[in-house]
Amino acid sequence: MRLNRLQFWGFNWLPVFVLLVPAPCKSASNKSSIFCTREYTVRTGKIHYVEIGGHENLLYYAYDKPIILVHPCHSHIALFLGKTVFLTTNYFESSLKPLFAPRSLQIAVPVVTSAIFSSSYLLLAINGNIYSFDYEDGTWHKILETGEKLERVFAEYCCYSDDFSCISVSFMVLAYSIGLPPGNTAVYISRSLGLHFDRLNITQMGHIQATVEGFFYFHSMSKYAVLLKFGKVGRFLYTNFPEEESLGLPFFMDGSYRITNLPGLKGFLIFWNENNIQFSHNSGQLVGPIIVKKNMQFLYPSISQMGMKIYTIASYDNELAILTENGRFFYGTLGLLSTSIFEAELLQGNFDKTMHILDMSDTLHLYGVMVPQPTQNPIPIITISNPHSLGLKLKMYEDGYTYDGNIKFKINITLMQQYLSGKAHDSFISNIKVPSLSTITLDLIDRGLSCIDLQPPTGLISIGCNWAKKIIIRNTLNACTKDILTPVELQKNYTYILEKGTYDPSFNSRLRLDLQDQAVIYDYEELGCPQLVYFNNPWKPVIELWEGSRFVEVVTTEFVLMEKNGMHTYNYSKNVGGANCKSQAQNWTSVMAASTTKNYLAWTREIYVTCHELNHSIPLLWPDLEYQILGGRTDNSIIFQERNGFYIFHLTIVDPFYSYCDLTTSFAIYVYGAFPQRLLPDYPLALLVMLSMLFILWLGYVIPKLSSTEKGRVIIGFFQELWNPFMKREKRKRPSHR
Repeated sequence: MRLNRLQFWGFNWLPVFVLLVPAPCKSASNKSSIFCTREYTVRTGKIHYVEIGGHENLLYYAYDKPIILVHPCHSHIALFLGKTVFLTTNYFESSLKPLFAPRSLQIAVPVVTSAIFSSSYLLLAINGNIYSFDYEDGTWHKILETGEKLERVFAEYCCYSDDFSCISVSFMVLAYSIGLPPGNTAVYISRSLGLHFDRLNITQMGHIQATVEGFFYFHSMSKYAVLLKFGKVGRFLYTNFPEEESLGLPFFMDGSYRITNLPGLKGFLIFWNENNIQFSHNSGQLVGPIIVKKNMQFLYPSISQMGMKIYTIASYDNELAILTENGRFFYGTLGLLSTSIFEAELLQGNFDKTMHILDMSDTLHLYGVMVPQPTQNPIPIITISNPHSLGLKLKMYEDGYTYDGNIKFKINITLMQQYLSGKAHDSFISNIKVPSLSTITLDLIDRGLSCIDLQPPTGLISIGCNWAKKIIIRNTLNACTKDILTPVELQKNYTYILEKGTYDPSFNSRLRLDLQDQAVIYDYEELGCPQLVYFNNPWKPVIELWEGSRFVEVVTTEFVLMEKNGMHTYNYSKNVGGANCKSQAQNWTSVMAASTTKNYLAWTREIYVTCHELNHSIPLLWPDLEYQILGGRTDNSIIFQERNGFYIFHLTIVDPFYSYCDLTTSFAIYVYGAFPQRLLPDYPLALLVMLSMLFILWLGYVIPKLSSTEKGRVIIGFFQELWNPFMKREKRKRPSHR
């Protein structure tokens, strides 16, 4: 490779690290020593390297001000975006080569406009298309090419837990264009970590006369958020397409802003450009300037009025640092009202940096602890990011003293779904059937920067499925405890027979005479010993709800079941009219007809519609049909036909208000007590019995007549000779009695 030329590559701004070192200083009251910080500047070197052929593939950042993107969950991984792009996996502690795109991607001048971390790779918007770079194996892939100039990629991250409801937050990725009216804006959505995108339909916003400056999905609100610019006024629009929209409050917007969404799902947003910086603590619903203070004194309502140009910003958790082009450095904290400084000694919550799950109709009990200085009277405040889904009740009281004699306050926090709080209007409450997320933060009003840094504790509340929950069928009387079958026998590829005419593999409960007897292997590992059920007794299973190894309750709500092999030799004790339905009840036939799933998995809590509420779209037309829903307000049960044998049922809880979990299970029963099936139909059997009776009557009439004649006595003697050997054998078989 020929050396083309030697070129200097560097940055307009040489990175300067401000090292904060603890040092003793006096408190504001000058009565006690506390630890403050002092600044030490660490000089860094310039970056020089020799450019060799193929330099056109080096990545460039589209903007003149560099930024560093730190992985939200793994702080040792970061991406530097400047005139050159660098990726570190060890806090920039080792030498790095700049990132470049391989020639196979055919990108002449790869200009990066946006980037995010997603799993073990980067997603980058380069020249209007979306590419991925796997930093573990160094491979590149083109993900999305549309020709629509997609300049931004967006995702949120949940670092609180390994629970699915937390890690699934980062599955959603948005890619979109900016600077265009909503009707011309292209938005693509991925629910697979950015590996596959589909276009998102936002045509309902086409009538809005504004430009789109940002498109987000805030999990802490469970809503899409669109930043719209009306001249010099910005405003967020919130929706779940195609639902109705709501608007945040307008705010001053001079030009385009870079938007930093702080990690933690708290709804903290920073809006900034070289002229101004603003902050929102509630996902853009209220946006305002960050005021400037010095020595507790108010200086400027915003940094824009100081006549300085912002060079770059850095933020972490609740802290913010600003560097101006003339070298000024500003530092502060982010909160509800950062207007003063005070010494508080303790602010804690048992929910800090953890995730808690709130399932349907559950309540959650948390607490916080606050210890102020005796001379201070701080006011605690609890904030939640998604009040449409999450409601709370608070109680604060004195809870003893510390060793220093200061009063300790305890704050009891009770969380519930907002629709259960009784404090919100129906129009304010979000759809309770849909899982959502919310953060909860314990903060102090007028909490400013202090030497004892009181970081407000924040936790994540998942209003959704508790994955530790499961249902099992109570099985106290089974075929193994009664010695009908044994576990050893059932584990040795035990098979049983489905008789023809008793099952329908299409699950339509039709008599299928075209099918033959079918042998089925019993799955003991999944089913265990089958429960014993007497065929003539109305029956329904007893369902137990467990959370891990803890028994919770017996489930009494609505559920459905179906035999997994298509057996249909059972009926329901009630019909639709007998169940007091006000509208037509669902059944397996109607559910599978409307579903792409044509088996026992078709009926779920998502599609269940109760018949006990008046519904004009499904009027009650066929009250004599079977009511195929068990549990709930009816005493419906199963009645088995006259057949002994196995049934393997799949059971699903369909009440959408019982749990966010898809609670399902499979279990086996063995029906006993039915008489053996007759080999002949009823009419021929009755005819045979009648003929036999007539023959016996005829013999009773004929035998006396025959005994009166010589010929008759010969015939009777002949039959006796035939009958005597049989009687002698029977006599030999009888046991002797002593």
